[in-house]
Amino acid sequence: MANNLTSQSIRKEISEKLKQYRIGYPMTQKELSDKSGVSVRSISRFEGGEDIQFGNLIRILKALDLEKNLDYLVPDVTQRPSYY
Repeated sequence: MANNLTSQSIRKEISEKLKQYRIGYPMTQKELSDKSGVSVRSISRFEGGEDIQFGNLIRILKALDLEKNLDYLVPDVTQRPSYY
C-alpha cells in the first residue's frame, strides 16, 4: 500500500484483498456469514468497498483464520529497536 492513500482507498484495497482471499479459501459469502455471524448484506457491502462496523471486520478476519495477522496492523512496541 502506498503511504498517501485516503481512508476510503485503504478500505477498498483491504475489502478487495479479503474478497479475493475468501474466494480462494474457498468460501461463499453465505458460508462466511454463517461462520462469522456477520450478515451476508454486510459482507457484500464490505466487499463492494463500503464501510462496516469494526467488530464485524474482526469477526470476518477470525472466520477466515486471519486474526493472527493482526500483529502486522499494530506491531508490538517492545519489538522496536527504539524500545531498548
